[in-house]
Amino acid sequence: MPGKKKDRKNLGTLQTKVLPEHYFDVFQRNPSGLLVFEELWLNFADRTSHVPGDSHSTAFQEGQRAVLLFIAKKCAEAQQ
Repeated sequence: MPGKKKDRKNLGTLQTKVLPEHYFDVFQRNPSGLLVFEELWLNFADRTSHVPGDSHSTAFQEGQRAVLLFIAKKCAEAQQ
């Protein structure tokens, strides 16, 4: 959580499994979440990630895009 100091040994461990339905609830069913997802998509996924002559920037932008693709995939899985 923002502002909360994290124990480095426990990063990435969740007490409850995050299901595709959770992603769908947050980013598709919730009007505010949908609005946020659309803005994130337009700014970070709906553009080329390639930066000519700069492999580091390309990798960085592709990482941003990959996060949005992951969320979109989870939302799609929830609808199956």
